Order: sequence, then C-alpha cells, then structure tokens
Amino acid sequence: MDISIIIVNYNSKYFLENSLKSINNATFNLKFEIIIIDNASRDGSTDFIKNNYKNILLIENTKNIGYSKACNQGLKIAKGDFLLILNPDTLLTENSLNKLIGYLKKNKKTSMLSCKILNPDCTIDPVCHRSFPTIWNSLCHFLKIDKLFSSVKYFSSYNMLYKSDDESFEVDAISGSFMIFRRDIIDKNIFFSEDYFLYGEDIDFCYKIKKLGYKIEYVPITEVIHFRGQSSKHNKFDTLKNFYKSMNIFINKNYSPKLSFLSKPLINNGIFLFFLFSLAKKFFLKFIMQIFDIISYITALIIAVNLHKPIIKFISNYIHLNKSEISLELYTIISMIYVLIFLIVLNINRNYTFERFNNKKLFLSFFIIWSVNGSITYFLKFFAYSRIVLIFILFLSCLFMYLWRFFLMKKFHFLLFKTLIIGIDENSKDLINYETELANDGFKIYGFVDTQKTNSGKLIGKFPIYGNIDTLFDALISEKIECIIFSLKSIDLKFYYKYKDFLEERKIESKFLPDLINIKNQKVHFFEISDKKI
Repeated sequence: MDISIIIVNYNSKYFLENSLKSINNATFNLKFEIIIIDNASRDGSTDFIKNNYKNILLIENTKNIGYSKACNQGLKIAKGDFLLILNPDTLLTENSLNKLIGYLKKNKKTSMLSCKILNPDCTIDPVCHRSFPTIWNSLCHFLKIDKLFSSVKYFSSYNMLYKSDDESFEVDAISGSFMIFRRDIIDKNIFFSEDYFLYGEDIDFCYKIKKLGYKIEYVPITEVIHFRGQSSKHNKFDTLKNFYKSMNIFINKNYSPKLSFLSKPLINNGIFLFFLFSLAKKFFLKFIMQIFDIISYITALIIAVNLHKPIIKFISNYIHLNKSEISLELYTIISMIYVLIFLIVLNINRNYTFERFNNKKLFLSFFIIWSVNGSITYFLKFFAYSRIVLIFILFLSCLFMYLWRFFLMKKFHFLLFKTLIIGIDENSKDLINYETELANDGFKIYGFVDTQKTNSGKLIGKFPIYGNIDTLFDALISEKIECIIFSLKSIDLKFYYKYKDFLEERKIESKFLPDLINIKNQKVHFFEISDKKI
C-alpha cells in the first residue's frame, strides 16, 4: 500500500464529496486506501459515504471526540507506507500525491512535508510553512506586524513570510489540513496529542517529530486548495475559544519548564487578551461599513463645530447674526439621532449589502437623509442650534462616506461580492479573464458550480469547482455567497425561476451571462430578464 489517506469529518458532507473526487485525480498509479473517521455528523455524511463509496473504511463515532483523537483512530489502522492527514474541505490537484510521494522517495532525510496550500481565492495560506510559536513572533503575527515587514525574519518568522513561496525549505511545522509523512513516525509510537479538541494538534505533532530529529519540509512542487474551517463555521465563538485554548495547552505543555515564575502568567494573560482582541476584530469586520460611516459622521461633526466660529465671524462682516456658543457636547444627543437615521436609511436602501457599489442608490440615500435630518430641527426646535453647523455636518458626512467607499471599494476592490459562476462552458471560462472588470462592478469570482456533474473536484484555471447543481444550496450557504452568475450557455432560465424564491430569501443577487461577453466602460454587461415566469 503506497499511501493511507485519513480524513476526519464533521458535518462537511458537501465538501467531502468534492474532496473524495479530487483524490482520484491526485493518485495516478498509486495504491491507496481512504479512512474516514466521522465525529457524529448530522448532515447525512455517513449515509452518503456508505451509499457511494463501498471501498472506503468508515469509522462512525457516536459523539464528537475531537480532531486529534479521531486522527489517531485512523492512524492506528492505516496500512500505507506513507500517511496523509487531509481535511474534508481540501481539493487535491492532478497528480499532486504522485509528485509528493516521489519527492519523499528521492529525499530520504525528509520525514514529513506539505505543499502549497491555497485559499479559495488562490492566494497562498502561509500556515503551510510555520515556525514554532514564541512570545515575540506570536505578538508580531497577531498585531499584523509580520505582514508589514514580511521580508524581515525578525518580524515575520511566525509563518516564515521572509521565505519565497516558490522555493523548498525546512520548517518547524505545517498545517494539519494537508500533511504527508512516513510510516516510521507512527511505528515509533508518535501520534497526535489528545489534549487538544480542535486546533493546535498539528503544531504539537510537528513539535514532537522535530524533537526526535526528523526533518519537516515545505515543498511547492504542487498545490492543494483548502476551503478552511468548514466543520467549525457553525459556531464561530466556540471555534475561536478552542483556538486560544489550544494555544494555552501548547505553551504550558511544551514551554512550561523553560518559563520563569513571572513569564508564565504573563503569557497566559497575553493569550486571553489576544482572544478578546480577536472577538473585537470579528465584530469590527462584520460591521465595518457602519463603523466607517459613524467615523465619517464624527469627523464631519468635529470639523463643522470648529468651523462655526470663523464662518460666523466672516459672515458677520456683511450681515448681522445672533452669535451663539456651539460645542461638541451640545450635539451629543442630536448626533445619536442623526447617526441612527443615517444607518437606518442606508440599511433600508441596501447600501450595506448588495447595493453597496451602486452610487445611484447611495446618492438617493443621501437625499433622504438630508430631508429627514434637515426637518428634525423644524419640528424639534430645542435641537435647532445652528443651521450652518447642520449643513456642514450633513454635507461633510455624505462627502466622507462617499470618499471612503470610492477609494477602498472602487479603487482597492475592498468588500467585493462573493460570486459563483453557474455552468462550465467556453463563455463562463472566458469570464474569469475579466477579473478586473468584474471587480470594478463589485464582483469577486470564488469558483464554479458544474451543471453536468462531470467536473467536481477539478479546477478551472485557478478557480475551484464547488460541486454540481444538486449541491448548489450547500455551496451558497456554506460559503456565504452574495451573487451568482448564470451562464445561459449551460443552464436554462427555468432553473433560475425554480430557485428564485430561495435566492431572494437568502438575499443572493442573480446575474445572467449572455452568449457573447460584452465589455463597456471597463464593466461586464449582463443580460437583463423580466420577473415574469416562462
């Protein structure tokens, strides 16, 4: 047996199907076995395996025993000369396992390796080449200093960003989503530490291997695509908690004897602070547009209040005005009302969702905001402090809200819509050559859905295929897709009308690619259809 492929599955049926199909393309002329350990999935994963893959060795756990314990179950019965730990949400590329096993056979001193691990957008995931965590490199990583100074080893050693992704080199640790190693490692009774439930077990495993003098390498002779964290998407708080709990276990287990009496509580408290920081970061990213708009209003308010005196002084040279004292404190309560109206109107007009790239909708919202906020002082006279300040607040707020959208979203393609293409044909394949034009209109292609059920587990260019038409719902929900592009060469409009209610309920926008791609003003023009069913 050349290789045993061990997959731990938990509610990842949709991705598991694609992963299993990709294995056949990656194992040309190899003798392999697949061992799947299911941690009490509730999505029909085990029934799917039993009905479609009779040759797979399936272990069904009655409860979720955690990743490391499940991995060990598979490792203890594996028969291959080489062992692959593979996440169910990972796609293998053609002949990838042949290439990597060939490398291990030629390089006897290398005991474990990983290749390029790509994100769904085909950027490289740096977890495929890591150093062991230290206080300093962890701090640089979580504060993003490593990305600012990626070429400097002193700052970027956590994920070894100072190294070239296109060159092979020795590493401390690799990702548990895809790791191949020789059988003699488990023959020496080295298994995953079962202290970990989720996360951290891969670093700990590598740490034990390195302590015994084994060599671990990053070898970019092939690549895989990792959709990352599908099993843990359902409860993000628990996922985050498990991650930092695992960090704590690793530090205390492996570094504790080296730590001083004072540094140990310092590190533990630091890990807890990183946990709180990550929670705050998730909140910020979820409401980033609203936060930027609130900052725009506050900036406008400060400028307007500070401009009040010089403007009044200037105007007073020509006409008589009643001079009144204006301060930021005076606008505390009314500002809450103004901001609330901004947020409500922008939200109703979908400026935070699918209309966030639509300038016409944005300016319509600004007009409504001006009308509503401008009329407040007419009905609530005790808030009528200064018309000049109000005009400046509204004008500058709208200006700043437009400007940050223009630069971040239009120029730097920030907050693009996650988009899937339905149908694989010459036309839809050609569409991926217009990434820039699509981005100008707010679309970022994440991959394809196959209508013919013949391409699952493959790639179109650099883009993955998210299964077939029968698993479309799973792809849309799992990946939080915001827009789908139907290629009319591959799919009948009747299919769209069949699922139109579902798409509208999930607030997923639909676009229709005509037989001939039309580019005007650096934008892709889509076919318009009426709402009448055909």
